[in-house]
This record gives sequence, structure tokens and C-alpha cells, in this order.
Amino acid sequence: MQSLERAALIFVLNRVLSRACPSTVHRSGTEGEQVNCFTTTYSETDDPYMVLLSRTGDQVSGLEFDGQNYKTPKTVPLDAINPKRLAVTHYYGLDEVAYQGAPDVAMGLVLGWPYGKIRLHRLSGRLRQRLFNTRSLPVRQRLEILRDVLAASEGRTDGVGALDLMSHRHGYQWAGHPDWKAHHDVLEFHLELLSDSGELRKAHDGYRPTGLALKTLEESEEQDRKHSANIRVQVLLALLAVVTSAAAVVQAGLVKLPTVVDWTDNAKKEGLEPAVAATPEVGKPAPPSRVATPAAVPPSSTASSASAATASSPGQRTASEATRR
Repeated sequence: MQSLERAALIFVLNRVLSRACPSTVHRSGTEGEQVNCFTTTYSETDDPYMVLLSRTGDQVSGLEFDGQNYKTPKTVPLDAINPKRLAVTHYYGLDEVAYQGAPDVAMGLVLGWPYGKIRLHRLSGRLRQRLFNTRSLPVRQRLEILRDVLAASEGRTDGVGALDLMSHRHGYQWAGHPDWKAHHDVLEFHLELLSDSGELRKAHDGYRPTGLALKTLEESEEQDRKHSANIRVQVLLALLAVVTSAAAVVQAGLVKLPTVVDWTDNAKKEGLEPAVAATPEVGKPAPPSRVATPAAVPPSSTASSASAATASSPGQRTASEATRR
């Protein structure tokens, strides 16, 4: 054994054997919360060998395992103990910390990191319990109690009682609640009513679900499914009505929406927009309109001869007028 391992082993044995656990260790209640002791075992193989109780000089005393219990006194020399085969369990209140090997124990005792984690866990547990105690324990409805009984009955053959349902619903925090007894009595009353209606049957000290309970739960789930489907349809119809009303308002021109694409600007850029007459400003006379003067047509020979013919025969024009009359 190296000197460093021997020093670690002596340090660990001095610490753990000074607080060796008695034969009985309380693991619940107020007495369990006050426990702070170590159980140290040593074995050369995976089988249990002996539990260490005290150290005197280079001799370590304990009880050897006889196949059923640790009750045979035995003493081994300190140098014969392998530090890596040492197993220590620290009962720290209601929590337990397990170490394997003297180096692991020495590191845990010196640094104390497992105990800081335990204290933080205890603090959070107290806060959760305090918040839990501020709430009332609501009595579940008939169907919820049936679901809890069915869920708690899976994997077990005995009956389910009110305490089992409370643990299933709230964990073990109900034990610290000031009103747990009243809640237990009301829950027990509802279980008896469900037993009278045939949905539960008594078994040992508790209750077991019957076929009627399964049928009731299936019918309830079917009703919930139909109700959810109806709600979805109503929501969709309401959204469709809102969209239709909005489209009608926009189409009627009551609400003007901003232009997404201005095609007028595109037409101006491409030169396709028709010219618009300028509107005169208020208070100023409109500019005079310009009329295009027709171009002078030179007299042709045909027109001259026609004029001459008309001028040379006034008698014929008079005769024709008389005839029309």
C-alpha cells in the first residue's frame, strides 16, 4: 500500500468509524431526519465480508458476515485492507450518499459537494411544500376519480384506496398538507358512492374498477371528442363569416385598401398614358382655343367651268326651281 493511499484510508476510517451507525437506522419521520452516521463495509470480492465498527492503532474491528447477518466478531490489520474495496454509505438525514473506495470518500468529505446538492434539494423541497400547503386539495369529479383508480390499479392486484389516489395525484407532498385528513375523508366518501353505483368493487382494503367503469370512461371520451369537433367547426364557420364580410366591405368601396402595384406609374414610364387636358387654375381665364385653319385649295379647271356654266344659264335655274314648286 502506498503512503498516500494509507493516509487516505486512515483519514477516512477516523471520520466514518467515529460516527458508525447502530444496528437499526431510522429512515422516516423526525427520527430519520436527525440521523447522521456511516455504515462501512469491506470485502475482497463482490460478496459481503465484514462491516467495520472501530479502529485501534493498526487493527480494525468489525462483524463478519455469516451468510445471513453480520454478527461474528473479527479483527483485521490495517495494512491488509485494500482502500479501493472500501464501501461507505452516509445516512444524512433522510438522504443517503454512497461512496466506493477510500479516495472517493475522502474527496466527498473534504469537498462536501454531495451535501451542498442535498441541502439545495431540501431547500427547494421545503419551498414546494410551502407552496403546496397554500393550495386547497380539490375533490376530483366522478370521471377523474375513475381515471385515477384505473391508472393506479395497473400492475397491481390489491385494491386502491384513498391514500393511494392522493399519492398518485399529488405525490407524497399530501402528507405535509394541513388539510389532508379532510380531503382523505371526502375522497373515501366518493369511492363508496362509485362502489354503490357499480363502477367500482371492493377488493381487500381498497377498490378495483369494473367493466361499467371502462364503459363510462369510453362514453365520456366519445362525448368529449364530439364536443371538440363541434367547437372546431364553429370556429371555422366564424372565421369564414369574418372573411366573407371583410371581402364584401372592400368590394363595396367602404374601405379603401392601399395599392400594392401602381400600374399608372408603369404606364407613364412606358408612354402609354393618354394626354389629359390641363385644368385652368381658379381665378385665371382659360386660354383661347385654337382652331386649325384649313389649307387653301387652288381652283381647278373643272370648278371654273362649273361656275361658268352656272353663271351663264340663269334661265335654266329658274325653270328648275319652278318645276320643284
